[in-house]
Amino acid sequence: MDSHEIENLKSESKAAFLPFGFRGIARFGYARNVFLFSIELAVVLFFSLCVLWFVCGNWFPVISDAVTKLPDAPVRIANGQLEWDEKDGVLAQTSKLAIVVNAYGNRRQGRESDMALELAENSLNIYTCGRYLNLNYKENLIFNLDRMSAVSWWYAWRGAVVFWICFIPFFFLFIVFQLLSLIYMPFVRGIAALFRRNCSWVGAYMLSGATLAIPGIILGLGVIGYSGGCYGVSGLGVIVLLALSVSWIFLLGAPLLLPRKDRKINPSKKRFRKKGLFSAEVEEKGGTEEVIPYGFTQKTEGNRSIHKAFKPKQ
Repeated sequence: MDSHEIENLKSESKAAFLPFGFRGIARFGYARNVFLFSIELAVVLFFSLCVLWFVCGNWFPVISDAVTKLPDAPVRIANGQLEWDEKDGVLAQTSKLAIVVNAYGNRRQGRESDMALELAENSLNIYTCGRYLNLNYKENLIFNLDRMSAVSWWYAWRGAVVFWICFIPFFFLFIVFQLLSLIYMPFVRGIAALFRRNCSWVGAYMLSGATLAIPGIILGLGVIGYSGGCYGVSGLGVIVLLALSVSWIFLLGAPLLLPRKDRKINPSKKRFRKKGLFSAEVEEKGGTEEVIPYGFTQKTEGNRSIHKAFKPKQ
């Protein structure tokens, strides 16, 4: 057993549970005990908690302020329209979120925030990053918007809203991790084959998933930075590009640290007969040292037999 094989066996006996650095990520491609899904669950949980931190700290106060400023008069959404007889305008606004009533279609307030929720005559309009999404009211929807009804509804369902705000990013990022692992898997196999490294399809999938752990942490920290006002939406987009770049750097570098393939020369191959040229063949079998006729020698080192061919002197 040569040094490469001994090194490979020692590497396989180690568990892979810390995808930090090129060597730690590469270990996910060949270790016997791999804790990839535990790492992914921890990372996506961290990301979802960061999103929850942002929403509770930046959106919930705006929503709570907006519902207390609704009129006491009976206003509601019914028959696909907003029945609003009061003065419209901004209910509550911060740099992150604005809630606006635009019942008559002549208001453009609140759009300087990163996101604006606009109650229009026939739809709920969501403005962000210079784009907007229109969600039309359903014909059979009846939703009371007077202050007492809105405040009661908000404080009754806020716990469920917290759960879904935590669950949706968790589920979304976990699915993204699995899809990116499947997309990255052929690249890992190709790099491993190009540099003669041992890597199965399962190992390539595990290594691909490990390259996404640090980017997931970067995304979570990016959400915290955005929540703290360190940068705006454009800065958050830069964080996303940075996280993808980090994953590709690990994807290109980690396969180079996989174990080397064992080079075994087939004994049935034709031996070289040119003058002055020696050939060597390695077989995994036992034996004793002896001289083989016709210019061949056999030497045993452990369980490896080395055959050398040479042309005798004339």
